[in-house]
Amino acid sequence: MNAEAIVLIGGAVAGLLQVLKTSTFVKRYALLWVFGISLLATLLWGWSEGTLMRETAFQFFAGWVAVTTVAAGVFGIVKAAPGQVSEIRSSTGGGA
Repeated sequence: MNAEAIVLIGGAVAGLLQVLKTSTFVKRYALLWVFGISLLATLLWGWSEGTLMRETAFQFFAGWVAVTTVAAGVFGIVKAAPGQVSEIRSSTGGGA
């Protein structure tokens, strides 16, 4: 999955999420919508290109992460889940 494909898919997903953002249901589950639509769009692109194979699985995973990051900007991933981001603690209880 190249950078052009990531920009293409990310733009389409961000545009779709921008339209869906008017729904209260979508706002309530923003992160799930971002993850799900990004996954669906990435897999749809791979299927349409005919490159969805085991050898390219990690490329698709990395592409999905990039597309999800682009799409999360529509909602603001930190604003969508502030409790989850601020509650991250070290498992050892110590500093870095």
